Formats: sequence, structure tokens, C-alpha cells
Amino acid sequence: MWKKIVQIKIYNQTSILKLLKKNPEVIQRMIQFANSVEPGDATNREGIAASLYFKELLGDSFRRERGAVDAFNSALNYGYIVLRSCVARAVTAHGLHPALGIGHRNQYNAFNLVDDCMEVFRPVIDLWVVLSVKEEDYLTREMKQQLIARLSAKINIGGQKQTVLNAIDLFIQSFIKAMNNRDVDLLQYPADGIAI
Repeated sequence: MWKKIVQIKIYNQTSILKLLKKNPEVIQRMIQFANSVEPGDATNREGIAASLYFKELLGDSFRRERGAVDAFNSALNYGYIVLRSCVARAVTAHGLHPALGIGHRNQYNAFNLVDDCMEVFRPVIDLWVVLSVKEEDYLTREMKQQLIARLSAKINIGGQKQTVLNAIDLFIQSFIKAMNNRDVDLLQYPADGIAI
């Protein structure tokens, strides 16, 4: 399951790069990374792809850091926190234990499973940041409200358009079904990470 989630995340990141008409060679490398993910992501394709993705998305000088205070990192951090809380609500609402992750396994993290499940939705936040935030921006209240409004945007999942919030719920339901049946093909996930 973790292999599948990492692949979906990388494919969705690739969709964002395609939408923004970024370098085709980078897009092709991202696809190669997604196709070569091993069980448990033993070769860290997720990390390698993320580094390449963010450089292509936000420039060669950009470094993704949780504690950084530049406009892009601040916006990404805020967006991921909002997304994480939505996923946490869905995970617990469906009776799953949020600390029992499949890819994230930090004993001090009470939200390992939440962090696993939110991976496929991260590109929704990334796209908003790229389209809405400038390097010199300060994350204002209005920008935060715009970001939260992205959760009502429509995204392709299971062959239909759903709000991001509904898509999270559908994803968690299908995650449970896929795990219970030991069949990753039952997983319904965002087709491209592009919320409109």
C-alpha cells in the first residue's frame, strides 16, 4: 500500500508540472521515479522525486524546509497543516487509529496514518502555492482563507468530480476497503492532484 501511495503522489506531482508546462525532461524523470518505486520505498524515490519536483516548481534556489519562514515554505506549511487536519478528521471518523501508519512509523508521531494518507493530496496545496504566492509575499489572512477555500474545489477521484474534502473521505473509505481485502486496486485516489 505504501508503494502505491508514493507512486500516486509522484504521478500527481507530475500532473502539476505538466499543467504548468514545466521541463518535459524533468516530467519524464518524475514518471521514471514513480515507475521504479519499490515496496516500502526502499530506494527513497519519494524523497528524490520531491527534491526534483520542488526545484522545478519553485526554482533551483528553493529548499523545502518545515521551519523556514520564506513565503513559499510558510504557505506550504500552512496548507499542509490544514490538509492534515482534514485527513485526521476523516481517519478518526472512519474508526482508524491515526498513529498506526504504513509508511510513517515515528513512535513520537500520533498521526502517522494521517501523514500517510495525506500524501496523495499534497499536490493540491502545491498548485495553490505556485499560483497564488509570490516570493516577497507575507501569508496574509486573505491568502489563508483562499487556501482553505481550495478544499471546496473539485478534483477527479473514482471517475467523478468531488470536492477535495469529499475526495479525502472517499480515499479513506477505499483505503479501508483495500486494506481489508488486501487489494491496492480498490484504492480510489485523486487522478491528477489538480483541484479546480
